[in-house]
Amino acid sequence: MTWAKLEVGNNWGALFYAYPGELINSSGTNATENELELRAGISVAVRFPDGWGSVVELSGRLERFSFFDMGRECSGETTRWGFEFEVHGLPVWIPIEQVEMAVGSLRRKRDQREGSPK
Repeated sequence: MTWAKLEVGNNWGALFYAYPGELINSSGTNATENELELRAGISVAVRFPDGWGSVVELSGRLERFSFFDMGRECSGETTRWGFEFEVHGLPVWIPIEQVEMAVGSLRRKRDQREGSPK
């Protein structure tokens, strides 16, 4: 099994996740066509920095942000993806970009649109 840390992109405040090397396209902009399909309840294999692994269920958390557009302050919301895991008897929410994931366990949104099998 091949493992990799997902990369996190920011498309006008909306976070998106991609496999390594797929975040930026050849013109140097966000490659949102490589965005991974993430939704609550998907089971994925993860590996922690100490090499220990587990299968976890993804969940999203809303994050609020603010930005300036033409001198005007605006606000928005985005979803950061992760999972809850018990550490020494305490539930801890861990963002998915902090662990490695099994490559191929998530599909790109463009593959979903094309109807490709998993």
